[in-house]
Amino acid sequence: MPDPLYITLTNEYRQRLIDREQSFQRDMARRWLAIERQLNNDFIELAELANQQYEQSGKFSREDLYQLNRYTALLAQLRQQLIRFNILSESQVNQLVIDAVLDGLSNPIELINAVAAANLFFDRLGIEAAENIAAVARASQPLNTILARNYPLTVNAITDQLLTGVAAGYNPRKIANNIIKNGLSQGLNHILLVARDQANRAYREASRQQYQQSGLVTSYIRIAAKQPGRTSKQPGRTCLACLALDGTEYATDDFMAVHPQDRCAMIPVVRRYPKPTFPAGEVYFNSLDTNIQRQWMGEARYELWKAGQFQFKDMAKIHQNDTWGPSVQVRPVKELV
Repeated sequence: MPDPLYITLTNEYRQRLIDREQSFQRDMARRWLAIERQLNNDFIELAELANQQYEQSGKFSREDLYQLNRYTALLAQLRQQLIRFNILSESQVNQLVIDAVLDGLSNPIELINAVAAANLFFDRLGIEAAENIAAVARASQPLNTILARNYPLTVNAITDQLLTGVAAGYNPRKIANNIIKNGLSQGLNHILLVARDQANRAYREASRQQYQQSGLVTSYIRIAAKQPGRTSKQPGRTCLACLALDGTEYATDDFMAVHPQDRCAMIPVVRRYPKPTFPAGEVYFNSLDTNIQRQWMGEARYELWKAGQFQFKDMAKIHQNDTWGPSVQVRPVKELV
């Protein structure tokens, strides 16, 4: 039996967001390669100095690293590189967000009509609301301030990789390679995460406000992406917290709890029309092969669930973030017992 139109549309809208995000990611990755190439030799030279000091004194601590002029100079160079990269990134992230807002304003109109199976007339927010919605999505923080947090994250990761490599006795080239792959990359990862989070938040906020404005939508229903692993031996790509909250109904003035990589969408409940239905949460999960369930949950959590030690919905742990509002994460196994 084919999915209802509102499910098909929701999946299409989600994929459109993903496609734009992936295009952005490819562009950012190409730009980031230039930074890696420019800093590679500097990382090798710093690793050589650190190894020499370790060989001479038998130790090399974080405090020893801070005393190296080469380290201080490298951080200054890194800061300048990231400032330039962030300036270039900001306009593209902002465009990604605005595009998401525009979709978030137009797609709910189609969804309302799909749920009602009719062409309804109702009040609508126009594109002039886009900038205000984007500001709400980033909690009124300047975008460049959010992006600039990649510098301390990158410095800490680079420092940790250097100290770990020296202690392990790695040669300078291997240390430099690890710094680039597992340290410097944190700067790019932060930008990509911010872009995804801001675009998805903006899309959901635009949708929520459009539902409010309509006067027809009484609430909305959360629908998770429901992405199993690519094989039966891989865990699912949708987080368990999102699955646990899948199908939850919210008033239109309520914000649903999300996390930075959340791809949950919002299906409207339209006054005087049948409520949208779909296999949600535990119902959906119970329809899966037990091997897929086990891989998705992990062995310990799966055994506890099958033994009735916790309810499916208990996997979602919601807390209030002072900046971003209600946030959700997967409840640790130790808290489920």
